[in-house]
Amino acid sequence: IFAAACGFDLIVGNPQWSTLYWKDSEFLAQHEPQIIVRKWSADRVARQKKDVLAMDDRRRAWVAAFRAATGQTAFFRHPWQYAELAGRPNTYKAFLLQSFRLAKTQGIVGFVHPVDHLKDPKGHALRRACYQRQIWLLQFANARFVFADIAHRTTFAIGIYSSRRAPRFCLMANLFDPRTVTESLLHDGAGLVPGIKDDNNQWDLRGHRSRIIEMDTQALQRLGSVLDPGVPAEEVRLPLLHSQELVNSLVKMTRVPDRLGDLEGSVLQDRMWNETTDRKPPDPIFQRRTAFYADPRGMILQGPNFGLSTPWAKCPRPHCRSKGDYDVIDLTVIPDDYLPRVNYNPVMPWEAYRNRVRPVPWEAETKHLDCFRLFLRGYVGAASERSLQGAIFGGGFAHVDVCESLAFKKSDILLSVCALWNSLPYDFIAKSYQVLRMHKSFTSQLPLISLPATALHRTLQLNCLTSHNAPLWNELALDAPLPWAGNHPCLDAEGPWWATTQWQRQCALRSDYVRRQALLEIDILVAMAFDLSLDELIQIYRLVFPVMRNYEENTWYDQQGRIVWSPITGKGLKMPRSEWERHRALPQGCLAEDVEDNFLPDGPHRRTIEYQAPFTRPDREQDYRQAWAYFAKNL
Repeated sequence: IFAAACGFDLIVGNPQWSTLYWKDSEFLAQHEPQIIVRKWSADRVARQKKDVLAMDDRRRAWVAAFRAATGQTAFFRHPWQYAELAGRPNTYKAFLLQSFRLAKTQGIVGFVHPVDHLKDPKGHALRRACYQRQIWLLQFANARFVFADIAHRTTFAIGIYSSRRAPRFCLMANLFDPRTVTESLLHDGAGLVPGIKDDNNQWDLRGHRSRIIEMDTQALQRLGSVLDPGVPAEEVRLPLLHSQELVNSLVKMTRVPDRLGDLEGSVLQDRMWNETTDRKPPDPIFQRRTAFYADPRGMILQGPNFGLSTPWAKCPRPHCRSKGDYDVIDLTVIPDDYLPRVNYNPVMPWEAYRNRVRPVPWEAETKHLDCFRLFLRGYVGAASERSLQGAIFGGGFAHVDVCESLAFKKSDILLSVCALWNSLPYDFIAKSYQVLRMHKSFTSQLPLISLPATALHRTLQLNCLTSHNAPLWNELALDAPLPWAGNHPCLDAEGPWWATTQWQRQCALRSDYVRRQALLEIDILVAMAFDLSLDELIQIYRLVFPVMRNYEENTWYDQQGRIVWSPITGKGLKMPRSEWERHRALPQGCLAEDVEDNFLPDGPHRRTIEYQAPFTRPDREQDYRQAWAYFAKNL
């Protein structure tokens, strides 16, 4: 019957999603639960492995499991079985390929599956096989527990496939309920596109015609040129965009001819020290010792230490063991030569340590460690508030491989890339492609564009918080930058007009509102440079950054520019929302709170912070409109 029909008319299901690789800790945890419960490090698991497998029956079970897992992986990787699989295989990919073989020419295949193959740098052949058969791709997040037995952060897709042909399919992303698909099919296309969340911070399930994005060879080529220039349209990585309007914005940004990778020979990206292997005997490069150090050469940083153009965002506590063991640094009280506590420091003499670092390609005697560099958070989440975060650090500072750093031959290019990296339009690219790791394969393809001097000066003011970045300031600072585009009272106390061409303390931006204003203005100037419109920038903010939008709408500032209350920043009054609601309309006077700081070398310190009323909650969209009009007139 099957032979006569030449294949199945319909194949439908939810195949297994299993990454085929061997991980010791997953097997060992069955016999030593503390590996998971206590979150043992990889090197501790390796040290304890012999003890866990001390019993003969455990060793035999380990060998059997290892043989089965590696044998299965070898089977799936073999080109005679699944020639289209490359990189790390997953069972759902094999199910897809097998279903294409078993379906008749006009048959239909419908699977619930992940979308890893859409962003896998090595997934060219599998994407070609899928794009040529794809009819619909509906990407869901399980935030409303459509599937009750999997985590709410899990994302999945409904992929529908048919006969082989030139790529032509419909894409919908950021779905939380099937009803959105139905409403979008019936919608007339009028009105604003609903965002991911509504004004009450609830998942917005309303449909809109613009949510259905029609993909074909031309659209794939235009969108794929960001990460896969020169790759055939049938094989490019696919961004998961919320609406057709965002497609148009992303295409505008891809028109820029220059890429970061075009600077080859004038830029070096490095992961520096491996957090696990580089501190193992017999020749460790560094050790874990949480302490203050007087010299940058004694410091090895991690991701939480820095944020959006903020070299010193958080300081680890004396007994830091997890990402929650960090204190937010108050930039208004740190001394000019401040260095925070760090968890890692070198254990070898400076010259031997320095010689372990790669030289930069433009000068053989100069090491990556010697330069001013842009430090990047190496691991990001597409669903987080911001995906891209980076800050500028000078010579001597190092980091572990949860970060990446970029050194540039020219300081002005370093500053320009830092401004771009921390802007909303750049972050929009990363979120669209759901990039999880800042590998060179991603960073080298990011568009590079010239920015006005005001954007670069604002970036200097954000990054040059201490004297350690003074040489960069003294080289690049402007004589007369444009004034602020906003009018909050605190902007009069800090700003471009206080900045001198030689670094002094008042050159840096320190209060929360003023730093927010600088980043907001950089968003505007970057959007203008990419030829985006104001409406497109606001659309990106509304549709791509729902977490950030929720934070903005729930953060209040005092007259001095301090965050007085926020549910997320770790700053401001430590009081529940219900209590804050009783205080937020205070017309004058102040609210005070006693705090204990432990981010200074001579601490801990107790002090009283006074928050001056009246308190304001800015509207970012309105601030964008005001700043846009200002720069359109004055640039």
